[in-house]
Amino acid sequence: MSTRLLTDINYKYTFKYALWDYIKSIDKLEIHQVVNLAKIFGALMVKLLPLHFLKVIEFDEIDKATTLFVHLLLENILSASENEE
Repeated sequence: MSTRLLTDINYKYTFKYALWDYIKSIDKLEIHQVVNLAKIFGALMVKLLPLHFLKVIEFDEIDKATTLFVHLLLENILSASENEE
């Protein structure tokens, strides 16, 4: 296994956990930060991130900030998929 492949894997795990930390702390973010985070996630999920990336969201105890995030995320994913067609 090449060294480059190992570093790529390490970056992927680090990036995944950093994004999960942002999702877990959405209730502490300001509105514009939630909007920007949803835009970033939307762009990444269209091309790179699998849907199971959202497994850290507790949908049974969802707050307003997380609801806004999920709404904007899905809106960004759908609009990006419409643009590709």
